[in-house]
Amino acid sequence: MRTRERRPLPERELRLYRWCKPAIVKPLRPVVFRHQEFFCYALTGVATVLVNVVLFFLLYRHINYLAANAIAWIGSVLVAFIGNKVLVFEDMRWSPEILLFEAGTFVLARAVSLFVEEAILLVFVEMLSMDSGWVKVIAQIIVIVSNYIASKLIVFKYKKE
Repeated sequence: MRTRERRPLPERELRLYRWCKPAIVKPLRPVVFRHQEFFCYALTGVATVLVNVVLFFLLYRHINYLAANAIAWIGSVLVAFIGNKVLVFEDMRWSPEILLFEAGTFVLARAVSLFVEEAILLVFVEMLSMDSGWVKVIAQIIVIVSNYIASKLIVFKYKKE
């Protein structure tokens, strides 16, 4: 029988993990510590989704739902970039070259996911007459997964110096 190789422990605690550690049930701490980057990404993602969804629901009753979604996207991209850079990947390098690369690829990846989300909303709300609120929530799940993959594999893929 093959034994599953254990993932090596991280070298240190990430800042966001340290802040949240007291709220984590003690038996779960080793598991969360082992996967702390994902844990921190998930917490940052929750904040991002909250910004996105709250802005959307505040706006979509007053303006077109696609415009409301675009404004919500801008707010959530700003929160996501700062959260990922500072809290998840703990990248404190702010040189113009690095910042331009990271911000540019981050916004480009998020623009692709915005296009996908707008297409989902357009098809399911306009063409299939489904409730925009529920479609928005489902679209957000798809966006979260695609954004994690893009951040991990493209935007913040470099090795820290």
